Amino acid sequence: PDPPAGGYIPLAVVDTDDTSVVRIGDLRPMAQVLHIHNITSLKALSIQPPVGHFIYLAGRAIIGDGGEGLFYWDASDVSAKVAVDTQNGIYVPPDSDSTGASGAWVRFYDDGYYVDWFGAVADNTTDCAAAIQACIDFVATLNNGGTVRGRAGDYAIASGLVWKPKVSFDFDKHFRLRASAVMTAMLTAEVGAGNRIKRVALRGGWFDADLVAEAVLYLKEWEAVELSGMKLTACNGDYIHLGAAGQSSAPFELDAHNILITRQAAAFTTETPRGIFSDQDGYGTSDSNFADIVIHGCERGVDGKFYSCRFYAVHPWANKTADGTMTRGFSLQGNNNMLQGCDSDNASAYHYYFDGVRNIITECKTNRGTDYSDASGAVVHLVSGSSLVAKNNIFSAQSASYRINNEFSGDTSKLHAENNFTNNIVNVFGNQGAGLVEAQINFTTNAGADPTVNSSYNVASISRLTDYDYTIYIDRDMSDTEYDVNISQTAVSYPQMIIPVLRERSTDRVRVQFYDPSGTLVRPNNVTVSVMGKSRI
Repeated sequence: PDPPAGGYIPLAVVDTDDTSVVRIGDLRPMAQVLHIHNITSLKALSIQPPVGHFIYLAGRAIIGDGGEGLFYWDASDVSAKVAVDTQNGIYVPPDSDSTGASGAWVRFYDDGYYVDWFGAVADNTTDCAAAIQACIDFVATLNNGGTVRGRAGDYAIASGLVWKPKVSFDFDKHFRLRASAVMTAMLTAEVGAGNRIKRVALRGGWFDADLVAEAVLYLKEWEAVELSGMKLTACNGDYIHLGAAGQSSAPFELDAHNILITRQAAAFTTETPRGIFSDQDGYGTSDSNFADIVIHGCERGVDGKFYSCRFYAVHPWANKTADGTMTRGFSLQGNNNMLQGCDSDNASAYHYYFDGVRNIITECKTNRGTDYSDASGAVVHLVSGSSLVAKNNIFSAQSASYRINNEFSGDTSKLHAENNFTNNIVNVFGNQGAGLVEAQINFTTNAGADPTVNSSYNVASISRLTDYDYTIYIDRDMSDTEYDVNISQTAVSYPQMIIPVLRERSTDRVRVQFYDPSGTLVRPNNVTVSVMGKSRI
C-alpha cells in the first residue's frame, strides 16, 4: 500500500534494540525508524508513532527468516483487512486491540506476497500449510488478486493447499515444496463456478510429492491457466490431474510448458503414476497447449479426455528397471488433437493410443529400448471407429533382438499413414490414404511356371492362373472396391504391344490379365501392379 500522506520510505535503517527510536537525518518530513526483531515485539509496541515514522521488522520469528520488511502505522479502522489476514503477513494489529479497529502496522510491498511473511519457514520440517494457505487466502480477497511468491528454500506441508480465484504463483526455481504427510493433492483448485481459477498462472518451483501426496496439482475447475517452469517429483498418482466430476462448465485454454516430471524414487510396482491426466468423469480438457514437457517414470505419460489440444515436444519415457513399466506413452480419448515433435520412448504396450476421430500425429518419434520381449507391443493403436492422420514420423526400436511387433494395430480402416520411417518393427503397415501406394508387387513371369517376385509391399501372395492371368492377394483390407490400380508391364519381345486388363477388384485381391491388340491373351515379361489408396478419413 502507499504510505500515508506526508510519509516516505527511509533510505537507511539503524539496528537498535527493541525499544529505541532513531532519527534518520534532517529530512522532510522528519522520519524515524524503529528496529523490531520479531512480530511479537511489534504487536507489543506501545508507542504512538506520528506520520512519517516507520518500523523495520528484522524477521517474523528470528532475524532474517524471510519475514522482514518495512511497516508504517495506519490509525484508521482496518479490522476488515486484519480479519482476512489471519497470519498477519501484511496487517499487524497491536496487542492492545488485536481486531485492528484502532489501527495496525501495515507492510510496504509492491510486487507480490511472500509466503515467509505469513509464517512459512524454510527448514524442510515445519508444517507450512497454514502459513502458505493464509497467504493464498489473503491475496484472493484483493479486488484484483495478486501473486504469491516463494524464495529459494525447502518448505514442508502436512496437508494440501487450495488454489483460489485471482491468485497466481511465482516461485524461485530453488523453492521446494515437499509433502510431509498423506494428502489428496499438494495444490487443488476446487469444483464450483465460484472456485473456478481463470487467467492466472503457476510459474516455477519444485513440488515434491515424496511418495505421500496422491497428486501434485489437481485442477478441478479452471480456464485460461498457465503452468510453466516447474519440476514435479516422486508421485505415485497423478502429477497433473485435470478436471473432475461436478464441474460447472468445460475447462479450456491451459498453457502448460517447460515442465519436468520425474520420479526420483524407487521403481513403482503396483502403483499407476500418470504424468498428465484429464479426468474422464469431467468434461475433458479442450483447446489447450502442452509443450516442452518431459514425463519420466510414469505408468502412463499423457492419459484421458482431450479435445482440440496440441502437444508439442512432449516426451514420456521410463526405464523398466529403474522406474517401472510404462504401458502407454500417450493414451488420448477425444477428437481433433494434434501431436507434433513428441517422443514416446520405451512403452511396453502402446507408444501412442487413440480413441477418437480427426486426430493427427506428425514428426513424432518412438525409440524403444531392450526392456521388453521381442515382437511385442505396437507403436500406434487405434480403437474401433477412430480416425488418424500419421505422417512423417520416425518409429524405431533400438535393437533387432527387441523389436516392436506392429507399426499400427487396432482398427486401421480410417487411418491415413504417409511417409513414416520404421526401424526394427516386425509388421510394417506402410502408406494408406488418398493417392498413396498401399500395396505393390513387381514380378517376372516364367513360361509354364510360377512367377518370380522381385519386390513386394503389403502383398500376401500371388497366384498364377495361366501365363497371362494372375491374382494378387493384398495384405490389407481395402475399405471398398473403389480404389485405383496401376499396371505397367514389359513385353517378352520387342516391339510387341501388351494391354493390361483389370479382371477383378475386391477388398483383398486384384486379378489382372494381358492381351495383345488383336485381343489374344499373351504372356508379359515383367509386371508391376500398384494398388492406390483413397481417402479413409
